[in-house]
Amino acid sequence: MRGKKWEDAKAGSTGIEQVVYLSNLIGADLSLVQPGGGNTSVKLEEEDLFGCRVLSLVVKGSGTDLRTIDAGGFTHLYTDRLAVLKQKDAISDEQMMHLMRVCMILPDADPLPSVETPLHSLLPQRFVAHTHDVATLSLTDTPSAAEHVRRVYSDDVAFLEYARPGVPLAKRLAERFPDGPPPGAKALVMEKHGLAVWGETARECYETLGVVIRKAEEYVAERARGKRVFGREATIRGQASPRQDGERRDVAAAILPAIRGELMRGGWRCVLHLDDSPEMVAAISDEGFAEVAARGVMTPEHILRAGMRPLVVPLRMADAVAVGAKHSEISSTADSHPASQTTSDSKDEPGASPLQRSVRDSIREFGKTYTAYADRHGVQPIPDYPKTIVIPGAGIVFAGKDRRDAMIAADCYRATMQVMASAEAVERFEFLSETDACEMEYWPLERRKIEESEKTRGDLEGKVALVIGAASGIGRAAALRFAEEGAHIAACDLDHEGAAAVAAAINGRTAERAVGLVLDVSHSKSMETAVREAVLHFGGIDVMFYSAGVAPQLQSVTEMTDDEVEQQLAVHYRGAVAATREVSKAMLTQGTGGRLVYNTSKAAFAPGEGAAAYGASKAALVHYVRNVANELGRHGITANYINADAVDTPLFRSLLAQRAKAAGLSEKEMLARYAERSALREALVPAEAVADAALWLASDRSAHTTGCVITVGGGAEGMPR
Repeated sequence: MRGKKWEDAKAGSTGIEQVVYLSNLIGADLSLVQPGGGNTSVKLEEEDLFGCRVLSLVVKGSGTDLRTIDAGGFTHLYTDRLAVLKQKDAISDEQMMHLMRVCMILPDADPLPSVETPLHSLLPQRFVAHTHDVATLSLTDTPSAAEHVRRVYSDDVAFLEYARPGVPLAKRLAERFPDGPPPGAKALVMEKHGLAVWGETARECYETLGVVIRKAEEYVAERARGKRVFGREATIRGQASPRQDGERRDVAAAILPAIRGELMRGGWRCVLHLDDSPEMVAAISDEGFAEVAARGVMTPEHILRAGMRPLVVPLRMADAVAVGAKHSEISSTADSHPASQTTSDSKDEPGASPLQRSVRDSIREFGKTYTAYADRHGVQPIPDYPKTIVIPGAGIVFAGKDRRDAMIAADCYRATMQVMASAEAVERFEFLSETDACEMEYWPLERRKIEESEKTRGDLEGKVALVIGAASGIGRAAALRFAEEGAHIAACDLDHEGAAAVAAAINGRTAERAVGLVLDVSHSKSMETAVREAVLHFGGIDVMFYSAGVAPQLQSVTEMTDDEVEQQLAVHYRGAVAATREVSKAMLTQGTGGRLVYNTSKAAFAPGEGAAAYGASKAALVHYVRNVANELGRHGITANYINADAVDTPLFRSLLAQRAKAAGLSEKEMLARYAERSALREALVPAEAVADAALWLASDRSAHTTGCVITVGGGAEGMPR
């Protein structure tokens, strides 16, 4: 246990303050609980809505995280009403949740109670903490769980045989200990499910947790002495940061879109997270890892987070990468593996490297195995079953409905790897039977949550959008609008601070939804790097919105400089060509289509005095986009553009100032001219209006539209003919 020491000065004085502090301390240690996991509670006397003093159970609410929970994340319940649950011989999880709603003291203010609330109600002590900790699970994820617990703790800790979380676990506890755990017990170890500790004070509860954890850690360390176990705890402990190994990252950038595309074609709209830290790569490259990993994860809840078991792709790339092998050489080696010959479907995939085909074939074979497992248990295969994909030599790829979910899966699986290594040292890692694991994976209560969340998904939920020119103006508005509809955003701009600020604003609303990348569109290498980083961050790209722009320097055609022509072409035309080239490669590797959207201008269709270089570069872009639409449409990739005029952006304001000065008018008078020529009598169009048009073109609602222009603002002269 590596948590912080208890500090009375920070703990507060009330029961609520102390259970929050206790929760945050536990939640900060990933060896105790992983994101979203674990539970805490306190029993209080408080006043209800009727002004009556009542005894209450205050327990962590569903969907909260111990690391960040505050007082508002707890649910207050009547303890006398909860006692009725003990009298129920047979009750489903759904019935239990309905009953617990009736037990809530503040039903309109509090979150729904955790599914483990019955467990907390059956433990009589004032403060209770339930962890999914590495230490005790290293004892109980073994064939001789009860024996190991007895050796470590004697009678100080009670032991409960495995039961599924929720009602079955509470029922098992009530049957095994009808009067509560034995009087001398300080804690309860639940087989393959974790640990519950308690105390009359929050500090006592936390310090007892430390004692229990340390005893288990000492036992594991003693048993591990002199043994070589894959991924020993010392090598995989803690937060890992991605390793900047160029060749390995090149391999990852090549295969991530192939993985994501295969999962998406199977119905799993997901975003990926890659952990290629040196310690992780070393652990999964051990010869014994695949066999141990196939046995499962560390606790039933992790089945919902990281999947029942990982797919270990049968590739050996570590040696090739170590000696500096090129991507093509690694691909050739992978092609010789039997996995690349197992499925004929991939032979017709255009442009796929042997490595990409091998990874796809492995996922398809894994799908066949999963379907057979579902058939054995009489359930329908779910699309989100592949959450963890191990690629020896490259890293582990985690899939989630969003990047935050994928990162939670990574946290859970790191803990699982520690448990696997430690359990192997103690005896042998052994998880649930296939039947028990299937019951957890298809738990109706959890599956219903997933199905309900699907009904409210936005237009771009599960999609990755590369927005170029995202620091300000139309690009910024589009990045924010896309994010509102659920997209993950790679915000790119030469103004890196501006791009990072947009990403920060998006992440402030929904964590891990955006990344800010520096991009100079006039340099193709910069474009290649930005697209690569976006793929490595999210796993692929579904949407590109090209909105890079530079204001024209008003010059007559007789005085137009080469520098002005070059700058306009570099930003508006050649940058778009480079972006399309790099993004379309990722889209073609995914094989799931895509949306290419370009911000052109009225100037592409109507002459603007003094802005011939600007208009010509935009006209070149328009013609180029039509070619893109024609060539990529057969792959399900659409290409459309927006013809916007007089949009209220910094770029247009700069042009407005130039035109007003040249005409000897004030900016207000110049705006009046713009309003007069507009069919809608609008001087300026808000950037958000263009973002809404881009959103439609970026969504699947425009799947049957390509080579199209949408006019936003402007007058008749700007309407394409």
